[in-house]
Amino acid sequence: MSTVIYEVKDRVCTLTLNRPDVLNALNLDLIHDLDAAVQRAAEDEAVKVVVLTGAGRGFCSGGDVRGVETQERKVPPRGRAAYQLLHDMPKPTIAMINGPVAGAGTGLAGACDIRIAGESASFLTAFARWGLSGDYGATYYWTRILGVGKAREIFFFNEKMDAHEAKAFGLYHRVVPDAALAATVDELTARLVRTPSRGWALMKDSLNHAEELAITEALEKEQNNMALSSQARADKRAAQGRA
Repeated sequence: MSTVIYEVKDRVCTLTLNRPDVLNALNLDLIHDLDAAVQRAAEDEAVKVVVLTGAGRGFCSGGDVRGVETQERKVPPRGRAAYQLLHDMPKPTIAMINGPVAGAGTGLAGACDIRIAGESASFLTAFARWGLSGDYGATYYWTRILGVGKAREIFFFNEKMDAHEAKAFGLYHRVVPDAALAATVDELTARLVRTPSRGWALMKDSLNHAEELAITEALEKEQNNMALSSQARADKRAAQGRA
């Protein structure tokens, strides 16, 4: 059984973590397979949007410590790890959070551009409970998403939040009834697919650089990308006029 299900429909790639018996906890097989699947989605020209979700009743419960300890390490696939590439790739990425998300799973959720949660979803950083500092991009993403103070609060105090509490805290963008979760994500991905991909690829590039660059460099990047996207739009309109 594959630990990651890869499906493409209507230019949307859905990646489903597939260890439902352990709430999709990350063992080495799943880590390896997810890295390869995200790399594949990033390179697949048929894919415009990527959705990450979990099989069964959970999104991702974090690292499967016991599973990792009993497995031999594999040679990682080429390219960046999933939790970096979900953030970096020039395609919108959506976390469809269908249940508990904890530990390293919070890093995967934070790596995605948008997080849509069902009402049964919950959020827990979990690391402090085990005396761990945090990994899988969790401390990086949540510091940038929430700000320094709120990020310290969720890591230090390790309080479990239900979906609505998590949304109020800024962890999730939207919370919908569980029965409406898939349809809501389908509607959002359809809107993205209808948008010219060159535009939001450059938009995402500007947004990503804004996280790291000084203001002068960030504004220069923004201006350059706006010029590129404007030229691409003009070229497309000219081509349509000739057709």
